[in-house]
Amino acid sequence: MSFCLMADESVEDGIKRIVSEEIAQAIKEIDNPRLKRSEAIHEVRKHCKKIRGVLRLVRPQLEGIYQFENAWFRDTAKGLATERKLVSASRSYRRCAPIGRRSARALQTENSEASGTLE
Repeated sequence: MSFCLMADESVEDGIKRIVSEEIAQAIKEIDNPRLKRSEAIHEVRKHCKKIRGVLRLVRPQLEGIYQFENAWFRDTAKGLATERKLVSASRSYRRCAPIGRRSARALQTENSEASGTLE
């Protein structure tokens, strides 16, 4: 999605509108029941990145606000990245766990067969 300032709005109003729209979209992504948790997190992180990009455009005029808002969206996205990694690791563990259990059973079978032949 490209960003556009309306002809009848000031730059400040346009930036506020664009950032508000991105925040609203991020909230919709989080509340979307059709998205997996990791997908929703990814989408929200993308919106944070877009917001930071828009803020960078007006940084020279809004230095004080930029520092605060940029840090907030950066840290929020970073926190979500940790959440996304945990979700991903959990999914990987669940996929591998059945393999691990089968391997453990096979190892137990081999060990009991081996101990039976040694007696």
